[in-house]
Amino acid sequence: MRRRSCCGHGGSHVVALLSLILVLFFKVRCIDTSLVQPLLGSLATSAHRQRNKNRSRRPCADKDIQGIPKQPEWRIRLLSQDGGFMGGSDMRQVAALRCEVAGEGAVQEMARLLFGNSLFQGGVNSYIIASALGGSDRPLMWSPLAAIVVPMRNLSATTSSSGAVVSGAECAVGCSQLGRLAAGGFIVLRNDFLITQVLVRKTWRRRGIGTALVQELLHRLPRKGCDKAGQLYRAWAFTDSSTTASFLKAAGGKQKGNVLQVFLSDPLVAVALIISSFAPAQLIGGAQIFCFEALGDVPEYRPEGRLQPGQQ
Repeated sequence: MRRRSCCGHGGSHVVALLSLILVLFFKVRCIDTSLVQPLLGSLATSAHRQRNKNRSRRPCADKDIQGIPKQPEWRIRLLSQDGGFMGGSDMRQVAALRCEVAGEGAVQEMARLLFGNSLFQGGVNSYIIASALGGSDRPLMWSPLAAIVVPMRNLSATTSSSGAVVSGAECAVGCSQLGRLAAGGFIVLRNDFLITQVLVRKTWRRRGIGTALVQELLHRLPRKGCDKAGQLYRAWAFTDSSTTASFLKAAGGKQKGNVLQVFLSDPLVAVALIISSFAPAQLIGGAQIFCFEALGDVPEYRPEGRLQPGQQ
């Protein structure tokens, strides 16, 4: 057991008091105090060193607490490939997010699950989701039979034999999708893609989830100089909401104006946006269009981006 030093804060006060007494003593006796100044200086320095030594021995609670890395509350992952009815459990969580956050109706969501995900925008592989970790939220699953959003309480977290969290056990608190742009029929643009939606549950906003989703999608596309043919890849998004427009700009998007302005500079992209987005009224009505530069270190479009398909 380490013995406590007698020269702590109290010891420094004693040294200071002795120094004052010595000064007064020599002043009264008219003796030159310059002879004792080195002694007084050494005493003060010794007291200062001892005080710093005692401080270093004390545990610093603030430093210990701040030094512990904060555990992540969420992670971005690919959707599971478990299949099942209408795309599996993760796809039904995405449907629940669209109903809860975007306010889509049951009929619209049923049509999307039956046809849209497989025919129009690339299916399950085109999505990524942000999942809450540590059971901090309840998963929402879309019920195709009742056509309502049903909170599922019995989805407990499970792990595979490799230790990875099994997809479907985590609650999806956000999702996004990177689809292809088509100008009609089989005319699919090679270098231009569409960010269809970026959805985050209200209680999970302002934590960087939306920006992280967008950035992860952009890593699926080869950045400038990485494409084999030397071409530029871009992702597009549009909105008629000022709040969403501010988010897209903060996430790195460059505002290109409305669909007419895009048509004057890139007519094929403008036509493909109207056809592929299934929201021509919104675009013609003046929605603002944003363009994102690719970020991926890949030679060509890679559906999984930086994420590992085997670690859902």
